[in-house]
Amino acid sequence: MLNLPFIVEHGSNRKALSDWFDEQIGPDIAPLGDLYYDWIESSTINADKLVEQYLKETSQLK
Repeated sequence: MLNLPFIVEHGSNRKALSDWFDEQIGPDIAPLGDLYYDWIESSTINADKLVEQYLKETSQLK
């Protein structure tokens, strides 16, 4: 909340807000971006029948 005066004062200056956000907030939430990237990457894999395909390719399933 201590940064609220800065945000109010520069509310119409997107460049100033963007720079402020990058410096003040960005480092604290960067790990969340990595976590989100890992989640989205794993959730986009079509895992249906992945095990079955592996077992067939390794001749462990006929």
